Amino acid sequence: MVHLADTWLLWLIFAFSAMVVLFYTFTLVANLLAAPFNSFLAARVEALVTGQQPDSGRSLVGDMAISLRDELRCILYILWHALLIGILGLLLLFVPLFGILTPLLWFIFTAWMLAMSIPTTRSAVMA
Repeated sequence: MVHLADTWLLWLIFAFSAMVVLFYTFTLVANLLAAPFNSFLAARVEALVTGQQPDSGRSLVGDMAISLRDELRCILYILWHALLIGILGLLLLFVPLFGILTPLLWFIFTAWMLAMSIPTTRSAVMA
């Protein structure tokens, strides 16, 4: 027999999990939508800071395509490594005494992704 307290706890866990998934999905979609405009913003900031209008030598559509491609490449890179870390973490959960390494593994992965600097289109042009 299912008690009311048990279903309440399950709904709370479900609601929290749904909020986390929606947050990450929104962030992913927002980054994809903003990617074509990031190079324009960076060019405008560069023009305001240096006083010179930067020229990438590409058309508007070319800049947008490159920005979108780079953002998709970055997202696929992160998702691929997250999948590998997730599989390794699940395997470690079944090995006694090594299951406690799974949260540490995710912490290191998250720190690595936050610290890693993937060059944007603007910085690649300036190099």
